[in-house]
Amino acid sequence: MTTKRTQTTLRTSACAALLSLATAAFGAGCGTEPTASEDISSAEEAIGSSCGSAAAHATFTGQIDPMHVSPRTYNACTKSYIVDVNTLSASYTGLGAGGGPDARISVSYQDTGITTQAACTGLWGGALLFHKVGGVSQTGNWLGGALAACETPLIEFTGLVAGESYRVAASMRQGGTAGPTRKVGIVNLKRVVLH
Repeated sequence: MTTKRTQTTLRTSACAALLSLATAAFGAGCGTEPTASEDISSAEEAIGSSCGSAAAHATFTGQIDPMHVSPRTYNACTKSYIVDVNTLSASYTGLGAGGGPDARISVSYQDTGITTQAACTGLWGGALLFHKVGGVSQTGNWLGGALAACETPLIEFTGLVAGESYRVAASMRQGGTAGPTRKVGIVNLKRVVLH
C-alpha cells in the first residue's frame, strides 16, 4: 500500500447504558462528544504497521455499508481485525454541508455493554488506516452522575477519495493494549447535507 497522510478525525460516542450499542455508535442525541487527542504512535505500537501486508479478514468493493462487525476473537498482526475496501464509491466521500458531518470510515466498539467505571476506563480502541492515512487510539471515558454510562471508543477517518482503495486495521481491547480483544465495527458513512 502507498503511504499518504490526510485528515484524521477522532470522536467518542456517549449515550445512556440502556440504549443500543448501534445507537450509541452514531451518537444519537444524548451525552456529549468530547474530542480526544490523536495518539498515532500508540495505535501503531499496539496494532503494528505490519498490518499493511497481512491478509484481510473481509474485503468489500465500493463501501462497507451496512456495518461489518468482527468476531470477538481475532489475531492478525498483533490482535488486529483487517478490512479492505476497494475502489471507494463517490457516495462515501466528500464534505458535509449545512452543519452535517463529512463522509468517513468509522471504527467503533460493538461488544457487550459497559456498565462499570473500571471496565469503561480499561477499554482501549485503536485503528490504522492504510493508504496510509494515519492512526489513532483512544480509551473509554466513564460519565459519572445520573448518566452512569460509558463513552466507548469511536475512531473516524475523513478526507477519503473516490476510486481509491483503503485498508482498516482495528482493534478493541479490554484492559488496555495488552488485554483480550472485543468486537469492533467498521462502516463507511455518507456525508450529510442539512438544509
